[in-house]
Amino acid sequence: MLRYQPYKKRRFWTRPGRTSAWWANFVNEVVVPEEWRESFRMTRRNLLKLSELLRPHIEGKTTKMRSPVDVTKKVACTLYYISDEGLLRKTAYTYILSRQVLSKIIREACRAITLHLGSEYIKLPSTVAEMENLVEHFYNNHTFPQCFGAIDGTHIDIKQPKVKSTGYLM
Repeated sequence: MLRYQPYKKRRFWTRPGRTSAWWANFVNEVVVPEEWRESFRMTRRNLLKLSELLRPHIEGKTTKMRSPVDVTKKVACTLYYISDEGLLRKTAYTYILSRQVLSKIIREACRAITLHLGSEYIKLPSTVAEMENLVEHFYNNHTFPQCFGAIDGTHIDIKQPKVKSTGYLM
């Protein structure tokens, strides 16, 4: 038989000892520009521009309980999470957010980027000629055969296809 557990009163909204100084230093431009690129993989100007593009899609509403997380902070913590090996606990601690809230923010921001910005910034070739031109251009610039682009310079191993396997290079 299941027993009803009474509602447990919340002890605190933000864990004691956490401080917002790290993020406040970014917002108030106390940190050097190189630290923006190191932490978010982009400049402050580009992060703010991305935030404005995503604002209509991820901006929260103020309620009687709490104010929403700022859009710029949402974008920044999403980029920080993605660029830092996806460590949810570390990112949550850095931005003084719960892991649950951070997880929701990351999903929301990534979905907005995919749905509303993806087609504008990620263009795939639509003809064979375009594809061949991109492959040639990529090879001339990076000496990497049979490739027409890369994302973040990450190499991803794939299994050799069963069909037309001779076109696969290891």
